[in-house]
Amino acid sequence: MEAQLLLIHERALSQVEALLNQDSLTTAEADLLELLTQLVEHFEAKHYAFPTQKQSTPLDMLLFLTESNALKQADLVGIIGSSGVVSEVVNGKRSISKGMAIALSQRFSVDAGLFLT
Repeated sequence: MEAQLLLIHERALSQVEALLNQDSLTTAEADLLELLTQLVEHFEAKHYAFPTQKQSTPLDMLLFLTESNALKQADLVGIIGSSGVVSEVVNGKRSISKGMAIALSQRFSVDAGLFLT
């Protein structure tokens, strides 16, 4: 059943692409494009969207980047604050402030928005 749904999805995407590549559409083709687009969006929202509870938090992002860069808590001292502040942030007792987010974005070369809610 799942394989059939994926095949239908791929066919719908191909049809959408073909319609989008046409110079002009008839009224029926425009209606078909709108319908297929809605069906594709619905399918993708249902089958590919991340549940809200599974989305990463700013702290998750910080911990991921710290670990993937082989850093320790001590390496964040001076970037976001004292060892006490770093400890509170890493342990979820303190939120990442806008200033910390900017400093972390510079340190990791990512958008500061990753560290803000």
